[in-house]
Amino acid sequence: TWQTRKRFSLSKVTELFRAIARLLKLRLGGPIDHVLYSTGGPDALPIMRDLVLLPITRLLSRKVSVYFQAAGIERKQGELPAFLNWLNRAVHRGCWGAVVITEFGTADPLSLGMKNIAVLPYGIEDEHETHRAGDLCSSPGQVPVLLDVGHLCADKGTPQLIAACGDLLKDGYNFSLRLVGECLPPYSLDQLQQDLANAGMQDHTEYAGLLQGESLWRTYRDADLFIFPSVAP
Repeated sequence: TWQTRKRFSLSKVTELFRAIARLLKLRLGGPIDHVLYSTGGPDALPIMRDLVLLPITRLLSRKVSVYFQAAGIERKQGELPAFLNWLNRAVHRGCWGAVVITEFGTADPLSLGMKNIAVLPYGIEDEHETHRAGDLCSSPGQVPVLLDVGHLCADKGTPQLIAACGDLLKDGYNFSLRLVGECLPPYSLDQLQQDLANAGMQDHTEYAGLLQGESLWRTYRDADLFIFPSVAP
């Protein structure tokens, strides 16, 4: 979860040494041509992990490409100690290249001094036939379900979505809002509940939390309208 990824734990230290041991075992079996290294993210603890693991990966491999799975490093640099940012840039500049999933994400490797950047959007297998949705609500007795899936926070437009739904409710529309995902700090579950209360949406909203696999597909199938708000800069 978003909370545990920023916390120190003994299991993370153990996994770090296990990763180093696996790299050494691979190298003893022959040259490592290319490693796709997944960066830890913009927070201090993941960066410290990268400062240990990434130089070792570079030492044991001919080429290393860093995969930036989520944006944010460039924006967080002003909040971190200058020396930590300097070390992070020094470690990443020596890598062969970077992989991001959107043009927006190129800001992160560029801020770390990386020049060889590939934009490779996600390829998601089309499972339309397996997970076909039902018919849209057409009976007056049915209540339409509005679905939002993703991180819940201000940048993702969660407060704005709740406020807009509250306005629809005041205008006499009957519907149900279903929220799937986890709250992204500093936005919290308490703040989510407060926003729902302010909009009068408590009795018209279901917070499902994190869903995976068939339960997530079922949620998509059962919804009538998918909403993906965003007010990110």
